[in-house]
Formats: sequence, C-alpha cells, structure tokens
Amino acid sequence: MIACLPVGNVAGSGAGGLLLLPVFFSLVYWGVSCGLLVWWVVRGRQRQRQREAGTPLEPVLLLRPVKRGVPGLEGKVRVLVASARPGDRLLFAVSDGEDLRVCEAACREASPGVSAQAVEVSPPEGGSNPKIAKLMRLMEAAGPDAPERIIVTDSEALLEPGWLDGFRAEWERSGADAITAGYRFVGARRWPQQLDQLPALLTLWPGLIVSLTAARGQGKGLALTLGACTGVRRGDLEAVGGWEALLPYLAEDHRLGEQLAAAGKRVKLADRVLTLDADPMGWADWMRHQHRVAVTYRVCQPAGVLGMVLTHGVSWALLFALYRWTSPGAWLLLLTVIAARVAGASFQARLLGFPLPRRSVRRVGAITAASLAETFFWLAAWLPLPVRWGARSYRLGKGGKLSKLNP
Repeated sequence: MIACLPVGNVAGSGAGGLLLLPVFFSLVYWGVSCGLLVWWVVRGRQRQRQREAGTPLEPVLLLRPVKRGVPGLEGKVRVLVASARPGDRLLFAVSDGEDLRVCEAACREASPGVSAQAVEVSPPEGGSNPKIAKLMRLMEAAGPDAPERIIVTDSEALLEPGWLDGFRAEWERSGADAITAGYRFVGARRWPQQLDQLPALLTLWPGLIVSLTAARGQGKGLALTLGACTGVRRGDLEAVGGWEALLPYLAEDHRLGEQLAAAGKRVKLADRVLTLDADPMGWADWMRHQHRVAVTYRVCQPAGVLGMVLTHGVSWALLFALYRWTSPGAWLLLLTVIAARVAGASFQARLLGFPLPRRSVRRVGAITAASLAETFFWLAAWLPLPVRWGARSYRLGKGGKLSKLNP
C-alpha cells in the first residue's frame, strides 16, 4: 500500500525523511510479527491435535492468590476447583472476609481425592508485592509433602473446560522445566477497559512472539514468565530463592523467568491462550495502570524498550502529517498506516480469540487511540515519576524492584 504513495515527493528532505524511517520500520515489524504469530498458532494447533488423549497427569499444587474486588469471583473459583484432579492440592489466598467465605464454599465442592483450602492472608508491609506475599503464605500452608509441580493462576483467569488438563499435559510431554501461558482479555464494556486491554494485543503479543522466535533460534527457552498462568517445579523455584526472592519486585513474573533462564532452565510458552476477565476500571485507573506497565517494561528491559519507540508507526505517521500538514499525501500516508495497524490487529485478534469492538468506527478509534497512548506512556516512563499500585505510590529500581514507598 505504501509503495503506491508519492513518498519521495511527500517526504521532502531532512526531518521529513527521518520521520518516515520509523513508519516503515513499524510496518515491517507489524508484518513480521504477524507472520510469526500465524506460524506459532498453526504449529500449536497441530501439536494439540497430535497429543494423545488421556495423558496421565502428575499431581500438582494449584495456587490462586485472590485480590480484592474480583468480579464474578464465585464462578471463577468454582471452575478452578472443578478443574483439579485426584491427588491435586488447591490453595486460595484471600485478604477479605467475604472472598474467604466464597472460596471456602467452593472448596467444599472439591472432587474426592482433591485437597482444597482457603487461607486468609494479612496485607503485606509497604514495599512488598502482595501477590508474592500470598504465594509465600500458601507455600507454608502446603507443607513439605505438597506436589512437586506448582501452577499459579491469576485472579481474573476464566478457565474453559479442559484447559488446565491440556496445559498440564503439554508441560509434561514437552519436557520443559517451566511453562507459562499468554493471555487474551474479555468483558470490556467501557472505553478505559478496552484501551487497557489493547496493549496486550498490539504490543505484548508481537514482542512475545519475536522474543520466542529469537530464543528458539539460540536453542533456548523464554527468559520470562507471564503472571496469568505459570507452572514451575518446587525444586527449581527454591533454587532461585523461592517466592521470597521475588517479594520486593513489582514484575515478579518477569523476574522469575529471568532467574530460571539464568539457572539454565527452559521456560516454554504454552500453545493454549488463557482468557482473563476485565477488571472494573475508570479513566484514572487506566492511566495509572498503563503508566505502571510502561515503567515496569522500562526498568526490566531498558534497551528493548528504548528501541520499542521505532514500532509506534501511527504516532510517527501523525507527527509526519503534522510536520507536512499542507501535503495531502502526508495525510493519506497516516490513513494508510492506521488502516494497516487496524487490519493487522484484527487479524491477530482472530488468531488469538481476542475480542475487539464489533462496530468498525469504534474499533478503528480504539486501536488508533491505544496506539497513540502507547507513545504517550512510553515517554512518561522515562520521567522520574512514581508509579501507583493500589493505594500506594512507589519508585521502581533495577529489574522492577520496589525501592521506595510514599504513603
């Protein structure tokens, strides 16, 4: 499409030509990452069909740290309890009395041979990751006789029937030391929720697939895990310091994968995509969350995030159009880049089962707004601003460590 435009006449010279470089780089990156995603999805589906049904499953320790305010908590925990198999241990960590009662009621419905328990956990001290604090408490409750394989799922996880069985079978048959699942979001009803979910489709998945392909080329696994769902062996976890070593980190999932990779362990990206429910969210929540995500990316992978701006093609095309505001070709280029971004995102969404707005105008508006917001939060991530997490403000140190707390 771009080749049809009078780019030479539109660009002019000097700054105009420089502004076009990241536009073209973005188009190439979007195309390559989309092609890699197609390859990954097709290969994954082939492997799922080839796997033998009824693969014997080793017992696992299922851990679910539950944060406050999870919508539809009762349904989520009941599905997890129903997904456990004889010999499994299932532990919920909650810090709210009503959530405790919901989880306890679900635990009473566990199948014979499944041990299910809800544990009440006090909020941690400031400067500590509350999810990790809950996991530490759950490991204490599990005791030394708990299964060797541990699977942690997020509060918002919506498990389809058979999903967890397939995840466990894939882990066992792959021979990987650890396994982690990518995710999609559902349930967005408001603009802030939609804009908060889109970066997972527009930014996370392309970067994840490119990283996975690069790691495979080197004969390695991923150097990260994803917080939605991760499986790890108890011995490997203890060898890198246990959950305690992750307590001061905001991005505990990234840190865990990094430590496992440094220890020579192979982390596999699961062929199955996990579905997450939308969090209740207003505009202020969206801004705080996206800023926190951007800062976390920056402190965990500064070099990669620095180069990430070259993939913000919509923002660069808009800047170019404003720079050459009297040129119809510059505005046509902007529309073409937006069209390419929307088409690519829509195709990826179909591959991943990631719902997008059905109305064309809203879809185009949401993807364009999310693409421009990505650049705004990328810029904000380099400023010396604290991040907001829950009711507290933090400054993040190297690797996403919670280095400072402001009341």
